[in-house]
Amino acid sequence: MNVRMTWLPSGVVTRTRAQTTVLVAARQGRIVIPSRCAGKASCLLCLVDACTPETLTDPTPAEHRLLGDAVLAQGRRLACQARVIADTTIALRPSRLHETIARLLQRRSDVHDD
Repeated sequence: MNVRMTWLPSGVVTRTRAQTTVLVAARQGRIVIPSRCAGKASCLLCLVDACTPETLTDPTPAEHRLLGDAVLAQGRRLACQARVIADTTIALRPSRLHETIARLLQRRSDVHDD
């Protein structure tokens, strides 16, 4: 069975087979999610926000151990662990690099506004 995946903030829609991990589905759709651990749940770089968490498999023991119940309750999941079971929407988190650049640009703008 194929499922539809909507990726935010871009709004790109892709399709993948049910039970595919979010990380593999992203790669199939040419969506970039950082990862260094080859799906072993050790780098935590692939953290995403599941807008519809009920459309993913239950959190794995590794996710419970690494993220904790409070983070999981917010809909945050590891893309390398969460598997898609129905049409879903995934919000990608800004990378630390993007956040740092945005802060630097804002500071630069604030300096020039004075």
